Amino acid sequence: MRDVNVRLFVVLAVVLAGAGALAQQAGRTFFVAPVGNDAWSGTLNAPNADRTDGPFATLEGARNALRKIPKTQPITVQFRQGIYNLDRPFVLSPEDTGAADAPITYAAYPGEAAVISSGRAITDWRPTTVNGQAAWMAEVPLVRDGKWTFRELWVNGQRRARARFPATGLLRVAALPDATPQTPYSKGQKRFQYNPGELPHWAPDEEVEAVFLHYWVSARVPVAGVDEQQRIVTLRYPTRRNLTESVNTGMARYYLENAIEFLTAPGEWYLDRKTGRLYYLPMPGEEMATAQVIVPRLITLLTIEGKPDEKRFVEYVTFQHLLFAYANWEPTDNSDVQAASNIPGAVTAVGARNCRWEHCSVLHTGTYGLELERGCSHNTVSACAFGDLGAGGVKFGTVKNADADITDTNTLADSQVFDGGKVFYQGVGIWIGQSPHNVLERNAVHEFNYSGISVGWQWEYGPSGAHDNLVQDNDIYNIGQGLLNDMGGIYTLGEQPGTVIRHNRVHDVNTFSFGGWGLYFDGASSHIRAENNLIYRCWTGPFEHDYGRDNLLLNNIFALGRIAEISRSKEEDNLSFTAKRNIVYFREGQLLGYNWRNGKYLFDDNLYWNPTGAPIRFAGQSWEQWRAKDQDIHSKIANPGFADPEHGDFTLRPDSPALALGFKPFEFNFGPRNGVAGCGY
Repeated sequence: MRDVNVRLFVVLAVVLAGAGALAQQAGRTFFVAPVGNDAWSGTLNAPNADRTDGPFATLEGARNALRKIPKTQPITVQFRQGIYNLDRPFVLSPEDTGAADAPITYAAYPGEAAVISSGRAITDWRPTTVNGQAAWMAEVPLVRDGKWTFRELWVNGQRRARARFPATGLLRVAALPDATPQTPYSKGQKRFQYNPGELPHWAPDEEVEAVFLHYWVSARVPVAGVDEQQRIVTLRYPTRRNLTESVNTGMARYYLENAIEFLTAPGEWYLDRKTGRLYYLPMPGEEMATAQVIVPRLITLLTIEGKPDEKRFVEYVTFQHLLFAYANWEPTDNSDVQAASNIPGAVTAVGARNCRWEHCSVLHTGTYGLELERGCSHNTVSACAFGDLGAGGVKFGTVKNADADITDTNTLADSQVFDGGKVFYQGVGIWIGQSPHNVLERNAVHEFNYSGISVGWQWEYGPSGAHDNLVQDNDIYNIGQGLLNDMGGIYTLGEQPGTVIRHNRVHDVNTFSFGGWGLYFDGASSHIRAENNLIYRCWTGPFEHDYGRDNLLLNNIFALGRIAEISRSKEEDNLSFTAKRNIVYFREGQLLGYNWRNGKYLFDDNLYWNPTGAPIRFAGQSWEQWRAKDQDIHSKIANPGFADPEHGDFTLRPDSPALALGFKPFEFNFGPRNGVAGCGY
């Protein structure tokens, strides 16, 4: 094996060559370099002539040296250009804390690329044959000796798939021998039957996993055995949900992964853990003599380990212009939790306060990118990039609603969060659990298989840890991508007084079969203000209100849904929401979907238009019948005069009738202010 990821190094060197100098501050500066030595002072940025002093060699060397000096002034640790390979996570504890007047900064040397990686390069490939196809094989002795395994592989920076069946597409479960038509969706299954002749034979000692895509999750479960006579696959443990597509409808989709018998398509790989042999079928044009093949050593690269239960924190530590790359994942017996909320981050913090990540990137992970877990507050993540992610991008908080666990008052801004759900399909771009007073602003969130932004973690009325959150100026698109169900570009749960969802663009949310909305107020979502949002081209529709109370939809543009523009699922005695000064523009489906019988909602000052000329009906009622129920008394049906809505231009003409109703035009400037965020992407 070779430790240097040369190709990534070169790419980053080009990207960062023009980077501005690191902001200088008074205090002490130390240096780390691949040519350094942890026995040196670290005060020189390169080795001296007789190589008796120079920079440190490792992150731990620099950290340990800082522990020995007083923290009475700012300290900066600068990393010279290179790859810093980790054999274990880099850990900061309360003894590594800075102070308000003496912060500690870990940063790339100005204009140079510093990569914190657990990647290992696999070399010494030799040709072989697998399943009748030309393949390549390399020996990995540490795997053979039981000292290491990996579940990810990248070739020339591109994630490659473990051998799977079928190589493309999905199968359908044929039947559930242990279920009945009355089996609740929440009752998982440990066995399923497949269709005759559908699955290939594989050796009994293969470590095969079944991956199910259904409901709003994926389930990744090891296979315990197969009865080929009965066509029964037995799983090692039951799934959390019934193996149906939805609630008692249809059978779940699935595929199998990780057997050498499945290694048939270019770009697939297989690791034989018993022999330590790694097999790969190259893509057209790939030359294994020059290809860079990287596999990960660790799940977590950086860990901040404060102790919030003891009131001991890691504070005032900043990371600048660093790339964290190549991290692994491990199986879990509850992989199908909503939002993959139980999957950790490649960069994880507990008890971090007043810490910052600026112009950093987290790429090529098997998990989430960044996780601010218990007891994290007043942290800022700005101008960063999170991409090629096994689960989601960024997590704030936990699923627990207890004071000792609360994470609050954190900011994620001007960042790119993209290309996630590669392993755990239900990973969310940005997830806020039981956590208040956070700000998500000017981020671009795209290419996820489930929701873009999710806020809250409580399905019933009552005090919630998620409140007073601000979600504004974000650009959210290409969500769902036709794989899972029941999602939102922006998704909320629970009572959230003070939460504002303002001036976001959400478009192209595409579900598999049901529930793909732009803005989705799910179970008990209450007291939320949504205003000045532009939401269009969502499979089911721009807005869904499952149940909740006293929400406000103000001055939004809802357009071009396929099923219904505004949906309301459950009837309750309280006022669900007030919708005022919105523009609703649609060509197909209904204006209002689902349940509108009890009148516990209020519409007024809105503008509605269907350019096809089809009559606009309001929950099956005419305009006159709807208004007779004291709805939309001052509203109008008229052409708003959008510039080019079919191509995403919703600029209003100066004489738009929406203006007379009080609609306030807003600028269509969403997402990061500074273009491409992060370092190295």
